Amino acid sequence: MKPVKSYRIMEEKRTPLVLDQTIWLAGLTLLIFGYIVFHYLYPMISKGLFF
Repeated sequence: MKPVKSYRIMEEKRTPLVLDQTIWLAGLTLLIFGYIVFHYLYPMISKGLFF
């Protein structure tokens, strides 16, 4: 019987670098989202212009 060839980029080893990149990207996304909310939307809501 022939061994089955795997087409995965990363075999079975997981490096901590992948988790670090995911956490960094999520943190950056939350920072940008928070900046948009507090810089643009919050003043409009507090002045009653948004709703």
